[in-house]
Amino acid sequence: MNSYLLYITGVLLLTFPSALLVRNRLNLASLHEIIDRPRYRLGWLHIANAIDLARAYAGMTLLLTAFATLHPYAPGHLITHAVLAITAVSGLLLQHIFHKSDRDEMPAPLAYTLGLILAMLPPQVFLLALPLGVAAALAMQNIGFGLALATIGTAVLGTLFGVSLITTGTTSLLFFLPVAVSSLLQKQLVLSVRRGPLVRQESFRVMEIKESL
Repeated sequence: MNSYLLYITGVLLLTFPSALLVRNRLNLASLHEIIDRPRYRLGWLHIANAIDLARAYAGMTLLLTAFATLHPYAPGHLITHAVLAITAVSGLLLQHIFHKSDRDEMPAPLAYTLGLILAMLPPQVFLLALPLGVAAALAMQNIGFGLALATIGTAVLGTLFGVSLITTGTTSLLFFLPVAVSSLLQKQLVLSVRRGPLVRQESFRVMEIKESL
């Protein structure tokens, strides 16, 4: 396939904001809400997140392939790393917009982020850094805390395994970017979960008040 066609396809996959398709079809829930209700814990495993992970991985892989098609050593050039970094960061930022919520919330595009990082990092770094972030998020019941620890883990492990500085820096930034954006906008990071059984905290409070009357 033509390298330019590979590049354009990869950019389109990475920059399309999934919120345009799913914002009215999914619920939003904090990690605390999900952990407190066992039957909701698999709500994050839905087709939209699977597609986000797959398209992010495919998009970044297509970009890498496009540069490799131009020249075998192109993927190692600084300009290539810079283009990949700009495209990945821009694509991730675009996933934050077009979401609507009545509360001060911002969906964390975790599946999309994991797809990007999986395509960019060596498997051993990814598979060691990810559990650190997951464990921290579950322990503190805070998505931002988990992403922050994953950021540190990626930076340290990437350096130890000899990953290029710009790749390590880019993937670390991708983990930390949702934390930075949510802090800047003063919004809570939440997860997109399947619409249906999940009931927000306010609904439970209303039910408790009615039962007490």
